[in-house]
Amino acid sequence: MTSHSSGGSTVVAVDIGGSGLRLQTYAARPGPVLTAPGARVGAGGIDVAALVADARSLLDGAAAEDASGAEPPEVVVWSMRGLLFLADRAEVLRTVVEGLGARRTVVVSDAVAGLVGATGRIGPGAVVAAG
Repeated sequence: MTSHSSGGSTVVAVDIGGSGLRLQTYAARPGPVLTAPGARVGAGGIDVAALVADARSLLDGAAAEDASGAEPPEVVVWSMRGLLFLADRAEVLRTVVEGLGARRTVVVSDAVAGLVGATGRIGPGAVVAAG
């Protein structure tokens, strides 16, 4: 997922699949890719609160390492496997907004993130995700 940052603001990109959660911050330059366990699916669907807690922990750890403080990001882009069928989209958005505290939050399915990442735009297209 590609994101851009302007000024001193921070953009956080989070991609969640079955194999893991990957988080990367973008400020003056891209930060390292941080990882945590992936989507956990139970009887009630995906445990979004646990994923948000994992992302918050990664952000807090990164802020402590670079001594920049734990200011909320300007933008969070949250891409998640199972968003369309294993979670309530409105509830995912609410949980991410409350847990990460960004000024702006975008929640999309992994299919949409893959398409935008592959084509560099929002519009018609196709991506084959195998694996």
